[in-house]
Amino acid sequence: MGRLVAAPLMVLLTLTAVSCDMWPSGQYCLLKGATSCPVGFVADSIILSQTRDFGQQTDRNGNPLIRLGSFGGSSLVSDDYDNRYTLTLSVCCHN
Repeated sequence: MGRLVAAPLMVLLTLTAVSCDMWPSGQYCLLKGATSCPVGFVADSIILSQTRDFGQQTDRNGNPLIRLGSFGGSSLVSDDYDNRYTLTLSVCCHN
């Protein structure tokens, strides 16, 4: 797939709740939900890995600066074997 294109956020919609004919024309990507992309969209992703060469960092209120977890098809995980954080952003792109 080609490059990911950022577009202004106009309305936040659940991908599975809207049929294909309701999406506006144009080239844009939306964060992918836990299910497959709607008809007319193509799944894509970008992955960023960073070595964990520092301890757990917190803000001035004691809240962690890095919070592991997932939402939809995207995730931030910690790999003890490789000593890395890995961020995966999954999107559905419309051309």
